[in-house]
Amino acid sequence: MLNLKEMIKEISRKSGLKEDEIKKLIEDKQLELSGLISEEGAAYIVGRELGVNLLKEKKMQLKIKNIVSGMRNVEIVAKVISISKPRIFEKNGKSGSVVNIILADETGRIRLSLWDEETALAEKIKPDDVVFVKSAYAKEDKKVGLELRLGKRGSIKKIDEEMHIEVKRDYERKNISDISDGEYAEIKACLIRIFPRNPFFEVCPKCKSRLERSENKFICKEHKEVEPEYKIFVSGIFDDGTGSIRSVFFKETVEKLFGKITDELRNIALKAMDYSAIYENFDGLGKEYILRGKVKKNEFNGTLEFIVDDICEVDVKKECEILLDKMNMNFNI
Repeated sequence: MLNLKEMIKEISRKSGLKEDEIKKLIEDKQLELSGLISEEGAAYIVGRELGVNLLKEKKMQLKIKNIVSGMRNVEIVAKVISISKPRIFEKNGKSGSVVNIILADETGRIRLSLWDEETALAEKIKPDDVVFVKSAYAKEDKKVGLELRLGKRGSIKKIDEEMHIEVKRDYERKNISDISDGEYAEIKACLIRIFPRNPFFEVCPKCKSRLERSENKFICKEHKEVEPEYKIFVSGIFDDGTGSIRSVFFKETVEKLFGKITDELRNIALKAMDYSAIYENFDGLGKEYILRGKVKKNEFNGTLEFIVDDICEVDVKKECEILLDKMNMNFNI
């Protein structure tokens, strides 16, 4: 038998209402019945009124790793990792649209495809939401493998539940002109400018907060005088022909861009007694790179900038494969 907390969670999950709303309904139901019924009894009645039968035997929660092709009436609780923009296409003289949602739980990840009218459901959720997918079915897609699709009575709803999982981010290839605030993306662009500012700053080795300098000492607000640890960041402008964007690099991505570790770059600056020395032999201007990261709106000027998570030079062979895949996808639609 479910306890009260489990009842509230189950009603919330099945009805789409928040747990606080369910609690209020239970309190109201007790008042309506003059306190002659327990909280659990009121919860059963509230559940039934919302179409949730709590008297049914509790089912084991299906996990993503256990989904196989051909399964029907699939119900899962999962975290939204990413939501693609609607893709419009034509087939047999009719137009259609599709939105792909990547879902994950602690056992794996899977794609849920929403088609045509279903795509409106994606507008009610966002990345990092925990959702309840109901009445879905699993099938094998030729290109991406196993995926979920909604049945006639299928739905996907945000629920008031937490799910702590570590997932690898999906970076969808985008033109700079198409990216928007808050999304993770991959861009292929040319570095057209780098800002020759002092890239080094001091942080506390214990809490990693920025240090204040007092004469020849470095002071942390929490740990007082400390021996600083040096961090590095640089920024530049990348252009892909559709637009340009300021991109910001920290530590590992700076090291990849310059081909040197932070200590080497700092030694170059110290030897020359001028931080601009690290830019003098930099040969990345005019080169094309693949950048992966998060788009963020600058709070001061309102423009978009790209916080780089990873960078690599363009692999021509891989780019040709991506282009061929796109051509095949368009041909098959």
